[in-house]
Amino acid sequence: MVPSYTLIKHFLLIILIIFSLVAIHLIGILPTRGNNHPTKVHGPSDRDITILQYSPSDTEGEAHHWKKVGRSVRSYSEGSLRKYCSARGYVYVRSVGLGLSMDGASVDEEGLVVLKGVLDILERGDGVGTRERWLILVPSDRIIINPSIPLDTFLPPTSTAQPLIVSSGLLDGTILLKINGQILELLMDVIELKRRGSKDSDDDHTNGAESFRQVLSEYLLHEEHRGKCAPIPTEWFDSTTLFPQSPDPSLKVAAEEIGGDTTTTEHEYTPQLIYRFPPSTSRKHIQDMLKIPDRIYAQAEKYEQDMWRYYGKIVDGLNNMEDKERIEGQSKKWWSRYET
Repeated sequence: MVPSYTLIKHFLLIILIIFSLVAIHLIGILPTRGNNHPTKVHGPSDRDITILQYSPSDTEGEAHHWKKVGRSVRSYSEGSLRKYCSARGYVYVRSVGLGLSMDGASVDEEGLVVLKGVLDILERGDGVGTRERWLILVPSDRIIINPSIPLDTFLPPTSTAQPLIVSSGLLDGTILLKINGQILELLMDVIELKRRGSKDSDDDHTNGAESFRQVLSEYLLHEEHRGKCAPIPTEWFDSTTLFPQSPDPSLKVAAEEIGGDTTTTEHEYTPQLIYRFPPSTSRKHIQDMLKIPDRIYAQAEKYEQDMWRYYGKIVDGLNNMEDKERIEGQSKKWWSRYET
């Protein structure tokens, strides 16, 4: 029996309708945009942050430390911080020591570099409005280990009696300076004390200290200046120990492979923005450590691309971290002791 043309036409029509419905459904769920999403725009922040890196000249005391691997540490450190500042909308500034002198005597270049950084921020402050301004002095042996954490997460909230300086160690740690007229006066005092080099004067609280950091540390120990500096946990910016950076199993495995501390549970880990390399750092160790932030950046970029491709939304993938509230809570708990 030969099928009638009417039945064949009906069958083909049904097939055509099915294909049409499937096509309409696929158009609704498949992306219609390219993978390259527009450049994200950083949202407004209540803090204006500048990260400053100072590299000492070869004529300074610890320059021998950089002879073998130091220069590669510097370059990796600069690249890490530049990338982070670009991703976060911060300003990055790098200054290299030039062996300056004044009145026939050597000048502590780091102090002058910090002073210039403060003056530059104050100069460009027009239009900043009521935003707080901070200068972060980061040594050249550090990298950003967890770029998903905004630096301002660790700054004291406005509800506290805010110090002018925040650091886990003034002699060799990261130093955070709140930019205003008071910090400018303080820095000028410290630089003048360093320049004079007075060791026994009652007006000089440096006890013969030689470096800018030593003078600053002794200066802040004086009774009238106490309270201008507040300590923070070493783990935030200055630890040579690698802590678990996320409950994400892949990142925890990366920490284990490199030999990091993974003893804490996935629900209680130490917030760590910056990792400090030990003095005997090898190039391979640096490259291994950089794998951790690279994975975080890659995950953030994929999330941004997916959100644009499927939903047409421009998002900041670095802010899509699972433990944002937990990290902010630990910072607030630390600063709660200074609440007014």
